Amino acid sequence: MQYDCQLPGDRLYHVGRDIWFQPAGGRFYRVGVTQPLCLMAGYFTTVRPRPVNTFIRRDTPIALIVSRKYEGALITPADVKIVGINESVLENPRIVCIDPYGSGWLAEVEIQEDPGAAGLVESSRAETLYREKNQRNGIVCLKVVPDYSRKIFGESCNMILTEIGDFMEKYVGRGETLHVITKDPVTEPDLLNMATTHGYQIVDLGRAGDLIHVIFRKS
Repeated sequence: MQYDCQLPGDRLYHVGRDIWFQPAGGRFYRVGVTQPLCLMAGYFTTVRPRPVNTFIRRDTPIALIVSRKYEGALITPADVKIVGINESVLENPRIVCIDPYGSGWLAEVEIQEDPGAAGLVESSRAETLYREKNQRNGIVCLKVVPDYSRKIFGESCNMILTEIGDFMEKYVGRGETLHVITKDPVTEPDLLNMATTHGYQIVDLGRAGDLIHVIFRKS
């Protein structure tokens, strides 16, 4: 379990804005959101890029993004012109966080200034900046973006496991995932045994400091 999230090397990043720019020839780029933003916000329910042919000044919104626990705007760090949008994410916003660096791209733009002047950096530099940012914000780089996330602590292992089971049965639908943050007295083998008993799939399991992070998927 680590703070180094996926950052493909074929594009530029602005860590403060959680946005990437992938070169598409000349001054043209595809843009989208980074994995850490998805892990913080959860799956988006609304994604609304600005219209094609819109000129957008740096430090202003390029798209509206909304999830169950987040509502805000994706801010461009550079002056750009929108030349295309991804219609697929308008119809199914969930795609953005299922595949943030591939089919979940948001828009195609023509950049109006030097990328370096806009604070865009290569992945090697972005990795260092994100590691520091994720540690500050308590964002652990999970294998998938969960549908639900809960901190569950208790005085006994049974108390913790019971609360996890109750939440899974009451709120988590078939095929959905629950990210649980917990700690001793429960242990990794306890969580694995629980998953086997109830027929849950363990999608991710590990420690960050003294905390255990586990993602269950309901079959």
